[in-house]
Amino acid sequence: MLLTLLGLFAASTTDFGSGEEIMIVGLAPFGERHNYVGEGIKPAVQLALDDINRDEKVLPNHNLSISWIDTECDMAVTSKRLFDVYSTNRAHTFVFGGYCSSVTKPLAESMHHFNLWQVSYGNSDPTLSDKVTYPHFIRAIPSELDMSNALLGFIRHNNWSRVSILYQDASSGASTFAFSQGALQHSLVKKNITIVRSEGFSTEPSDNMDNIIKNDGRIIIGLFNEANARKIMCKAYHKRMYGTEYIWLLPLPYSERWWQEVADADCSKSQMREVVQGLFTVRIETLELDHARKTVNGKSSANYNLRYEEASGNHSSVYHGYAYDGMWLMAKLLDRATGGDDVCWSCLHTKIFIRNVSQIRFDGVTGQVSYANGGRQAHLSILRLKGEQMVRIGVSDMVNQKVFINTSLIGWHNGAPPSDSILRRVDMLKANKIYQVFLIALALLGQLLGLFFLAVNIRYRKTRVVKMSSPNMNNLIIIGSFLVYATIYMMRVDKDQLSDKAYETVCIAHAWFLSIGFTISFGAMFAKTWRVYSIFSSPHKQKRVIKDYTLALIVVGMTAMDLALLTTWTVVDPLRLKKIEFKQEKIDEVLVTSLLCTCKSDMMNIWTSSFYAYKGLLLVAGCWFAWNTRKVTVAALNDSKFIGLSVYNVVIMCGTAVAISQILSDKPDEAYLVVGLLIIVCTSTTLCLVFVPKARI
Repeated sequence: MLLTLLGLFAASTTDFGSGEEIMIVGLAPFGERHNYVGEGIKPAVQLALDDINRDEKVLPNHNLSISWIDTECDMAVTSKRLFDVYSTNRAHTFVFGGYCSSVTKPLAESMHHFNLWQVSYGNSDPTLSDKVTYPHFIRAIPSELDMSNALLGFIRHNNWSRVSILYQDASSGASTFAFSQGALQHSLVKKNITIVRSEGFSTEPSDNMDNIIKNDGRIIIGLFNEANARKIMCKAYHKRMYGTEYIWLLPLPYSERWWQEVADADCSKSQMREVVQGLFTVRIETLELDHARKTVNGKSSANYNLRYEEASGNHSSVYHGYAYDGMWLMAKLLDRATGGDDVCWSCLHTKIFIRNVSQIRFDGVTGQVSYANGGRQAHLSILRLKGEQMVRIGVSDMVNQKVFINTSLIGWHNGAPPSDSILRRVDMLKANKIYQVFLIALALLGQLLGLFFLAVNIRYRKTRVVKMSSPNMNNLIIIGSFLVYATIYMMRVDKDQLSDKAYETVCIAHAWFLSIGFTISFGAMFAKTWRVYSIFSSPHKQKRVIKDYTLALIVVGMTAMDLALLTTWTVVDPLRLKKIEFKQEKIDEVLVTSLLCTCKSDMMNIWTSSFYAYKGLLLVAGCWFAWNTRKVTVAALNDSKFIGLSVYNVVIMCGTAVAISQILSDKPDEAYLVVGLLIIVCTSTTLCLVFVPKARI
């Protein structure tokens, strides 16, 4: 049916002689059902015809006229009424319209087969920009792709480099949004803007919005119809995707105050009003922004608007200015086809016509009318919703490819555009200075106590009570304790004071000092206890004599085993700096990540288990010897009672320290304080148990 009609239409088009009337077919939906689009543009078209027919410089020997068809946005109805128009045998040139894609697209797709041309005044469907499918279609209005590109300029103006796209995919029956998404995504990539998420939905966008949240998408471009806009903004309210942290960019022509219709949304009017505050959109301006500027008819756009308001009465259309300029566009194109006084319509082959379109440039009532790549170049307003009003905060000049933004009108929170992602700061978790100073002071006092006992031990080494208790072993206990105290200085060293390598060296030194210090100190106590046990458990009446060098060999053997294990660990699987994400907290819209610096090796559990097992066996053996020598009564010889208490002290403190370090793993400062105190108390108690009793003997 459509091809038959177009064939009839093609047969009715011809070359026009001087003085002949040139007919145009106008397509528009009329009536309340279609918001009086036809009634709104018809007066503007008539004003254009009057001005064109009066202008002696444009088609001076011809008059333009138009035959209107009410399409009702129904292709079947349109086809029947087109047949009636074409059957009059009057010659026609352009098809002017339509408004609805259901009528416009089928016609536009077939026009080139018959060398016919279609001009639209109000269809911004982005798919119609495809010149392969619609080579004979042009429009007086910018497309929705141009609206998206206007926001692209706004994005670049605010130095945003990360955006997300939420669009209605083709499975929902609306391919226009998917087409816009593909074109927009291509433009974003060309401008080096990262697309955080591009989420398409059919009916339910909730999961897609969650994906944007999870990926920290803050700047969101929405491509969906008005009904889905209400649904999505309602969900944005419930998901807290609004306010100062999120920016919604909706570059589509919705009805005025579209958010107030809440019947299809699970939100109240007040909730919808709250969530849409601050969103940005793009509007195709009805008239030239400079109302005093003269237009193609020699008068200002303000003058035209007064004439239009008088002629249109109660039925105004936002597309009336583009309908007026569209008529002038057709007149200019026909004028270019004039051969003397005749219009050579058959001369307008595709290439010639497209070249003529690209050369068109005149001042219309909607601004300068010009074309690039087959698309209308115009001025688009960038708007922000404030209260109940859309406030123009900028203009996208498509002709000069510039975006002008009045930042003072935006009213950014804190006076600057929000970040396109959550502001992040990484802090190294530092030791609590009070705890650190406190523990270091105690460790110093402990070392001073050790030095005091060492001085006393050396000074009175030949005194019987000191000599009988093996002063050399006592010295080893002090040396081991001194090393253990030193580990306090190496706990919770602040990373920012050291390089990675230096920090790892401190970690390794801490492990060596603690292990060897424990072995030397406890090994000496173990050896002394073993000697008492060996002497007094002997079945012979004559007691055995065990020299200090034998005890020293025991300590050396234990230390050698430590050195072997530590060396193997350090060479094969050394401790490496690990930065562990300890916690995250939001401070003044900044996400602060605290990193806890620690040292670990790949087989950490194996190495620590080996040391725990080895030293655990020593502790058990030491406890056994101490228990079995508890009844020895030689005062000068027997400090085994206090050695035994020292062993028990070490066992309890070490076990408690290991347990607490695990329990307080999420509280490093508290763990540092408690473990540090346990080390100091354990070491100091051991020294006091070994040396203080000798002062009374």
